[in-house]
Amino acid sequence: LTLSLSHSLSLSCACVRFCSGRVLPPGTQDRPGSFSPCKSLAMGGGSSKPPETSLAIKEARAKASSLEAELARVEQDRADLEAKMNDRGVDIEKLGQINIDLTKQVERLGTTLAKEKEDGSNADKGLDALRKEQAEIKKAAAKMEAELRELKGELIVEKEDHGQAREEVERVGQLLTEVMQSKDEVEGRIRSIEEDRDRAEQLLRAATESMDMYKDLSSKLMHKKKDEAAPKPAPGGPQAPVATDGAAQPGGAPKADGTAKSTAWLLEPVKLKIAGRLKVLVISTFEDFFVEREQLLRDTVKPLEEWCEARNVVLEMVNLWDGLLREQYAALTPSYLLNATCREIEDADVSLVLLAERYGDDIGEELGASEAVQNGWMVSHRSKTGRYGSILELAASYAAFYCGQEPGTVPGANPPPGRTMVYCRDPAFVEGLPEAITRHFKAEGARSAAKLQQLRERLRNAGFVREEGYPEPQVLAQLVKED
Repeated sequence: LTLSLSHSLSLSCACVRFCSGRVLPPGTQDRPGSFSPCKSLAMGGGSSKPPETSLAIKEARAKASSLEAELARVEQDRADLEAKMNDRGVDIEKLGQINIDLTKQVERLGTTLAKEKEDGSNADKGLDALRKEQAEIKKAAAKMEAELRELKGELIVEKEDHGQAREEVERVGQLLTEVMQSKDEVEGRIRSIEEDRDRAEQLLRAATESMDMYKDLSSKLMHKKKDEAAPKPAPGGPQAPVATDGAAQPGGAPKADGTAKSTAWLLEPVKLKIAGRLKVLVISTFEDFFVEREQLLRDTVKPLEEWCEARNVVLEMVNLWDGLLREQYAALTPSYLLNATCREIEDADVSLVLLAERYGDDIGEELGASEAVQNGWMVSHRSKTGRYGSILELAASYAAFYCGQEPGTVPGANPPPGRTMVYCRDPAFVEGLPEAITRHFKAEGARSAAKLQQLRERLRNAGFVREEGYPEPQVLAQLVKED
């Protein structure tokens, strides 16, 4: 463009030089005694300028102005492209940071796995040593038993030495007792070491399964981000505008079905049960929400802690499954889980209920009737639903409908009821994962799926569902933080 502008200006000067009907050689324009059209124009000799020369000058100036405008437009386009490249660079840096975090997680799991293997090897070595020691003790015991038999024979033969033989028998018996006690202690130590080894093997298997599951989910999340970032033109014409999802409209209202209530009231200020403390409780099933719980701790808790600290409020986020392994979770009784969850709900200011495809194990009629003696609200719950349900259903129902609202209570005598907010995950989240992973996320069966759907509809119709189908854990963390 600059060269074109220079050529246009040169053309304008050349047109002036043609005023006399000939082209002046270079270097002769300012020669003394020579005729110069430019000088003639400067001295007022414009009356002799041919009209076609003036028209050429105007065209050259118009072309120069057009080129300058085009140059300005190209500069503006270049600035816009640089701004877009900067925005894309920020997105690439974020994805890189996520990849680095996931790599560190995998490295930590690998370190833990190596340590567990080393502990197992050391336990095997210790077990071998104890077995050798046990064999030696057995030999000594056999030797002692042989000596005891010999002494008993001598006692029968030599009755005159009965007193001395009795002392010897008592001594040998005491030695034998000590040997047997030592044998029992060694066997107890062996059993303890074998139990420790079995526990270490269980922890090793759990760590291996968790690492594989985390790798698969991390890979799926990265592929989702790449697929969402790639442009997808609409078939048969230009791309139509797409409605924003839950991330663009945090805490979107439930889908309009004619029965669901608005959830705007859930965002009203919460009256704290304890002044200066905001307690948030996460309610979910155990195995299929470990990614969401970790995402909440990493991306939601820290900003909210800073927000609360600036207002002299302490944030306390409680997750009942934090730090539990699968074997430890299986050892907990339904009665303990139900009562522990209800106590946390009663103390929490906000309860976050996470729902997906799993319903949990139904506690059954016998246990439900036993617990209903101490928890009167369960009688009302069963009369409305026809069942007691799982720990998840009981916890969500207690938090949403019954906590702080038992009949017969004096208004104002108890702490204010907590706020309950429900977030549902999109079932397509686990599509494409191996069966070994998805079996921890799919519904237990058709009956469990139907019960969960009924629970979800009750919560939606009452106005507790803030999000009907968030696509991935990062979106959930953002929604919870904004809500």
